Amino acid sequence: MNKQYYRENLPMYINGSLSADECADFEQQLLQDEELKKEADFLSALRCYVKDEKVTSPGEMGLFKLKRQIKEESKNNVTDNQPKNGWRTFAIAASLVLVVQLGVMIGMTQQQDLFVPLSGSDYAENIVQVQFTSNARENDIRQLLISIDGSIIQGPSKNGIYRIELKKVNEEILKQLQQANIIDFVAEE
Repeated sequence: MNKQYYRENLPMYINGSLSADECADFEQQLLQDEELKKEADFLSALRCYVKDEKVTSPGEMGLFKLKRQIKEESKNNVTDNQPKNGWRTFAIAASLVLVVQLGVMIGMTQQQDLFVPLSGSDYAENIVQVQFTSNARENDIRQLLISIDGSIIQGPSKNGIYRIELKKVNEEILKQLQQANIIDFVAEE
């Protein structure tokens, strides 16, 4: 048998739990292995010391005292785990902040219908389609839009057509657009 077997079963040898053959084998090994012999002596001395030690029971009064101490400690632990007043205040403040934030967000979603995009809108009524000449300059286009009180809301398309929103559409404005030398095409939507 190997050394590992003897080291693992040494406590059983000391307690007398091994068979007679195994005990004889252990005694033979103890004579040959000095380190195993020292360990066996230590375990034997420890076993004797533990067996000789007198353990006294606390009795029934000791048991009642122990139960009372456990109960008191559990009460103290329960009160220690409860949140302090500072945490309650913080929790209330955080809840109020969330309520205010929710109110602001709801208010913002209800007011979204009041906003109009800066570039105009697709559901405007007074819209004309215009195609500018290839030599039209930006300054000329701007001057024309100011004179008719209009703004470009979309364009140019693939065909070079712009959508222009006007405050009002009448024959006079359409005639002015058709006579402008920077416009090739005008159509009312």
